[in-house]
Amino acid sequence: MKHRKYISSIALFTALVLLTGCSGAGKMVSEGKSGNTVTIVTTSPTITNSNTAEDELAAVQNDSVKVSYPSDAWQGSFGSDPLTIYYHSTMNTNQTANINVQASQKFSGTLTESYMNQLVKEVKNYQAGVEITNSELRKINGEPAIYIEQTITYNDAMIDMMLESGALTEASLQEFGGREAILAIPPTTQVGIYAIADGWLCIYTGTYYNSNEKAEVIDTITTMVQNTDVLK
Repeated sequence: MKHRKYISSIALFTALVLLTGCSGAGKMVSEGKSGNTVTIVTTSPTITNSNTAEDELAAVQNDSVKVSYPSDAWQGSFGSDPLTIYYHSTMNTNQTANINVQASQKFSGTLTESYMNQLVKEVKNYQAGVEITNSELRKINGEPAIYIEQTITYNDAMIDMMLESGALTEASLQEFGGREAILAIPPTTQVGIYAIADGWLCIYTGTYYNSNEKAEVIDTITTMVQNTDVLK
């Protein structure tokens, strides 16, 4: 449980840093190669439109956001902050795949390639331990969404930044086993999707440890994006 709690804290911190200094969205990028706009293709057609009888969805929420997710493979954690769901087959292991979502800030306009590039730039300039390996402007249900793949390496610079920002406290650091325990965690792969729901910029961060879990994480985030209610 401590491991899952730690991963959720890291994901929240990463999302907050990605937003630092980013401006509002500008003009929408046109479709086609020149705009680098693609459409999300899920490995499971049943969640392309999540209003299908083949998907059994369950809802989970905290004070800020409510999402629905495929209940056959995932388990939600009510009241968690950020709101988090866990992949059944990896629970009770040291490599628990999980997805968290947060409603970050009110947002007017649409997400654009320019906004995405600014996010990537902020990470390169200021985010210790995070390497973005892929970034694309995609679409979910015809609406633009920013798709990011990243690898997190836990190091002293990241821990110090988390402590300085308040995302991590000395007490919680000790709860997780101290600095040495965090530094011993192997590099972590994540998929992040930024999408607009109810006029809010929502950030969905999926963490996985085996490559065969990646498609499941993307599919599930796609379902969550289509079933998000901001409660603020």
